[in-house]
Amino acid sequence: MYWTDVNERSPKIECSWMNGEQRQPLVSDRLLRPTGLAIDYHKNDRVFWSDSKENVIESVNSDGSDRAIVIRSGENYHFSVHPRKAHGEDLSISIPLSHSILSVANSPAEFLQ
Repeated sequence: MYWTDVNERSPKIECSWMNGEQRQPLVSDRLLRPTGLAIDYHKNDRVFWSDSKENVIESVNSDGSDRAIVIRSGENYHFSVHPRKAHGEDLSISIPLSHSILSVANSPAEFLQ
């Protein structure tokens, strides 16, 4: 299982077995407020999250490797990430304050439009 720890001193994304054993940090650097955690089971269990203070959506492999920025925005959005395969899109992003839902590829992008 995966979860975010939004501790202000050392935020991180962690994982463990369902019984709590084998707990380990997945991502522990360059995070301010990780939220919106989602796992794409169709793409090798890739883990996605949004960081509401960094205004970014990032992803890593399930072992913590291959960290990549999916979307970065200059705006102060709160993202929710939803991996999906319906209709050919790879990733849906909801932005509650703007009442928007975007669909983007799982490949890195520079700016949210």
